[in-house]
Amino acid sequence: MMNGLTDQSGIFRTVGVNVVNSATGEVIHYAPPPDFVPKFINELIDWAHSSEHHPLIVSCVFHHEFEYIHPFTDGNGRVGRLWQTLILSRWNPLFEWIPIESVIRDTQSSYYHAIRVATDANDTSPFIEYMLEIIRDTLLKLLDETSDLRGKILTLISEGRFTTAGEVSKALGVSDRTVERTLASLKADGLIVREGAKKTGRWTMSE
Repeated sequence: MMNGLTDQSGIFRTVGVNVVNSATGEVIHYAPPPDFVPKFINELIDWAHSSEHHPLIVSCVFHHEFEYIHPFTDGNGRVGRLWQTLILSRWNPLFEWIPIESVIRDTQSSYYHAIRVATDANDTSPFIEYMLEIIRDTLLKLLDETSDLRGKILTLISEGRFTTAGEVSKALGVSDRTVERTLASLKADGLIVREGAKKTGRWTMSE
């Protein structure tokens, strides 16, 4: 994750650092002294393991507190977002397909603002609210895209123009795995059936 970014790659920092908005250069947080890092990280991980809060909340709190501790000299943002993705994906595999890194990419200024407000107030609520809102918006967008893709694939099958998943993915501009996952969901919903062998058969509409 940090290879080539810093001379202290893979180890906790031994110097003081701060959190900087990469878009503006603004310092939004001065991290704790390096001597506190191992203790704070161990406490954070222990809390995440034992917390009875919903995984959505746990992932947001962990993300914010990780950025507050800022345990490395560089790469803290990407590692913190990776941790949130890991926590969420263990709760629901759907989050393997929507990593937090891509979720916040288009709202980076708001992301840093939420970190600063939460840190200044010594309250993670503003950051939790920010993260939950963009996760919600991303899921709603994904649902719309999935519904649209399901409709397009059903149309191809009903018209007898569906061949292989690879050809469909190329025609629709999505990955083979996305097509295969959508086919599995359509089959599970009883909308399509497979006729013939895996390689030589075809998908048809359910009666």
